[in-house]
Amino acid sequence: MGDHRVSVVNEVYPSYLLSILRDKNTPLNVFRETMREAGRVLAVRIMNDQDYTIEHVETPLGTASYKRPKHYDDIVIVGILRAALPLVEGMLEVYRKARVGFVGAKRVEDSSREGKEFDVVMNYYNIPPISRESLVIIADPMLATASTMIRVLNLLKPKLDSDVEVVVASVIAAQFGIEKLLTIHPYIRLYTIAVDPILNDKGYIVPGLGDAGDRSFG
Repeated sequence: MGDHRVSVVNEVYPSYLLSILRDKNTPLNVFRETMREAGRVLAVRIMNDQDYTIEHVETPLGTASYKRPKHYDDIVIVGILRAALPLVEGMLEVYRKARVGFVGAKRVEDSSREGKEFDVVMNYYNIPPISRESLVIIADPMLATASTMIRVLNLLKPKLDSDVEVVVASVIAAQFGIEKLLTIHPYIRLYTIAVDPILNDKGYIVPGLGDAGDRSFG
């Protein structure tokens, strides 16, 4: 990807995790735990890209310096139910002080317009307070047509100061969804483990990994 707003986290370990998630024979419990691990990997990469300050800590024998992430004490993670639950759990193992919100959002499958545009039903949302200093991470394993993510960002936008940094974290993103998302919400940054080239006529990512929610929870 040539866009500086898109980071593809495709080093050896995340690529290996993705192979487990893609495998149609991966059992539910392994899929869920691997999705948690993908959340940890994405959270570490996001943290490593943030600004930091140099702080100091007293050891038993002296003083050592370390890099403290700028946003560590003011993180808001928003998961899109239900598929994002394991992903969010993994992120919380890195961002232990994060406040967490959830949005229940689902695209209406029979509203497809050429597999590229869907209506989205939102039946629940609970978002914790967001400050000017917050880093907001919106987590959803699959970014396909971006219809759901755009709707969630439209919901959050009135709550966001212009200075708030917003990150979208996915495991697989479709090229079409990336371009559409960044056109409508150009201020966000996207982190994903893979970019897949194809959306089929039902708006599913190919080769993808299937339905992440069903594969996590049955």
